[in-house]
Order: sequence, then structure tokens, then C-alpha cells
Amino acid sequence: MKIKRSAQSTIEYVLLVAALVLAFIYAANSVIKPKTESMADTGGNIIDKASNEIGSKMGIQ
Repeated sequence: MKIKRSAQSTIEYVLLVAALVLAFIYAANSVIKPKTESMADTGGNIIDKASNEIGSKMGIQ
């Protein structure tokens, strides 16, 4: 009977850790994703602006 209880406790801990990992992934995705998208947009805008400026100085655009 003692082995059965130990296995049950192990399964409970595994389920608890899995739930915590899923919660962490969900939270990280909802917080980090918008920030990285914003940073990528900002970087893209800077590159686009710089290329337009260089092109206008060279008479390309």
C-alpha cells in the first residue's frame, strides 16, 4: 500500500509541475509576444526610414 501512495504523490507532483509550466508559457506568450512584435515593428520602421533617406540622397527614389 505504501508504494501505491508514493506513486500517487509522484503523479500529483508531476501534474502540478505541468500545470505551472503551462501557466508560465501562457503568461510569457501573452506578455512577451506583443513586446517583441512592437520591437520588430520599430526596427523595421527605422530600417525603412534609413533606406528611404539613403535612396533619396543617391537619387534612387
